[in-house]
Amino acid sequence: MNNYLTVKQNNFCQHYVLTSNASEAYRLSYNAENMKAETIHRKATELMANGKVAARIHELQAQAQVNFEITL
Repeated sequence: MNNYLTVKQNNFCQHYVLTSNASEAYRLSYNAENMKAETIHRKATELMANGKVAARIHELQAQAQVNFEITL
């Protein structure tokens, strides 16, 4: 579950599920206004490689899929 993630990591996961864009999710979750695009991309990639972050994203995507199927 998300008990092992920081608030910012959890926000990143939620934004990633909504946008499907790791760099945009990073910008929305962290203070990145003074960062170069390459740095944001690298940091976002590092987060995506984190096993706990990846597991949370998978969990949120599964929940979204269930919600989508119920809506249909």
